Amino acid sequence: MNTGALRSVPFLLGAAVSAWTWLAPVAPVAEHAVEPIGVASSSLHLELDSAAPSPGSEVRELRQVELWFTLSPQEGSVRVRVMDSQAEPLAQEPLVEDDENDKRFVLPLESPAPPGEYVVTWRAMAADGHVATGDFAVTVLLVGASQGIGVGGLEEWP
Repeated sequence: MNTGALRSVPFLLGAAVSAWTWLAPVAPVAEHAVEPIGVASSSLHLELDSAAPSPGSEVRELRQVELWFTLSPQEGSVRVRVMDSQAEPLAQEPLVEDDENDKRFVLPLESPAPPGEYVVTWRAMAADGHVATGDFAVTVLLVGASQGIGVGGLEEWP
């Protein structure tokens, strides 16, 4: 009998327990991964339900971002960032969770975003440990651009 292989079993079990302990807070439990028949998968996982401004929108002003999730995220697990076209984050205030709706979060910016293209990135963790992430684009228009003023400056006068 090869006793060397048996002596390594406690070590392997210890390593497996250590890995499980480390992964447990973020790994979904197997019973949560099974979907009941007739239930849509989107109803079991936390996802972004809607946002203001809405993904892909063009706005005249960007002072804050509001996010609504399909499920209530774990307390303290939501992260939101607004980044400019150079991938630099905008200065922002602390994220606010709505006291009356625990699925709604507001990210106020320290000052209105200047005209340009921005990406809102978000991350949240559901009660079962499932982590959801995503991003979407928002464009802040140059004030007056819709009135015939070009982006490079004023159009030539006749």
